[in-house]
Amino acid sequence: MKVSVVIPAHNREHTIRRAIASVLNQTMEDYEIVVVDDRSTDGLKDVVAEFEGVRYVVNGYTRGPSGARNYGVSTSLGKYVAFLDSDDEWSPNHLEDSVSCLETYGLDASYSLWYRQRGISWEEYPQEWLDFLVSDLNLEERGRTIILGDHIAEYMIAKPFWCFHVDTLVVDKISFLQSGMFDEDLASSEDMEFSFRLLLGSSACLINGYHAYYYEGSDNLVARVPEDSARVREHAKNTVKAFVQIGQVIESSSLIEDKAACLEQLNRKIDEYEVLR
Repeated sequence: MKVSVVIPAHNREHTIRRAIASVLNQTMEDYEIVVVDDRSTDGLKDVVAEFEGVRYVVNGYTRGPSGARNYGVSTSLGKYVAFLDSDDEWSPNHLEDSVSCLETYGLDASYSLWYRQRGISWEEYPQEWLDFLVSDLNLEERGRTIILGDHIAEYMIAKPFWCFHVDTLVVDKISFLQSGMFDEDLASSEDMEFSFRLLLGSSACLINGYHAYYYEGSDNLVARVPEDSARVREHAKNTVKAFVQIGQVIESSSLIEDKAACLEQLNRKIDEYEVLR
């Protein structure tokens, strides 16, 4: 088995068909789909059963997206692991192009760009941000593939720079496990915290092409809602915690050259989110 696709889901009977269909529509065929039910109370199980060959499991770890993803990986059979949220979808070439980059260049992980829903339109990632990234770090480009180099984790904090959506991640399972998996104490911002740890100790690339569609549904934890809502306060709380944990990793890491700059930027971000708590 080449790739295990892990789809965590909680009460997503209304969107899971779209996510699964986008995986079944991949140009690559050597994969399995594992839907991890995070203790849903709707008809999710029955909807998943409509798709022959899709494996349905109930989350046996901590409740939440981190626990569900980690549990899915623990049951997976593939050499590589890919993640897709249950309300999002992939472009048909996602797995084939990502695995090709990993195997062609001998890398541990691959990310790519994504479209973000803004009302009835789709927002693209600013190309000039990628241009700055390549220029600032003098990165090697091989066609549409950007080899991220040894300093990308430090850059993403010190700059700050963000271009690492969990929906686009395809990672060698051994590297995923060695990086410590997702932090199950974080209900949100777990993908940011994990990506930092992964990029700090693994070789990775960024594909300059759009592989995912990120939907902002009303049940999305970080959907745009009034700033005084409980949902925003909870997200801010988790984000502060994630930044604190990243700071602890930076302080103890021998791979970060300018720790002071990283910690200064982290403290700025913590102050921003503390206001929302």
